[in-house]
Amino acid sequence: VDLLVEMENKGVLPDAISYNAAISACEKGGTSEPDRAAELLTEALRLFDRMRKAKPPLKPDVVTWSALVSCCDSAGDWRQ
Repeated sequence: VDLLVEMENKGVLPDAISYNAAISACEKGGTSEPDRAAELLTEALRLFDRMRKAKPPLKPDVVTWSALVSCCDSAGDWRQ
């Protein structure tokens, strides 16, 4: 996530692959700790929202959706 901010600060716009990598990292980072998994799900959803609101908007793909579903599973939260 910090890398995305650093990219933007240096004038490099993150692409869908960059966002997918960050969202996927959220999914992989909290699988053993429920509280951490919920925190990372919130971060993944925030990244997803930023991805869709990017200029120009970036279209979520199968990798994006798969990572988000995995985050929901890790956090035990299917309401998101």
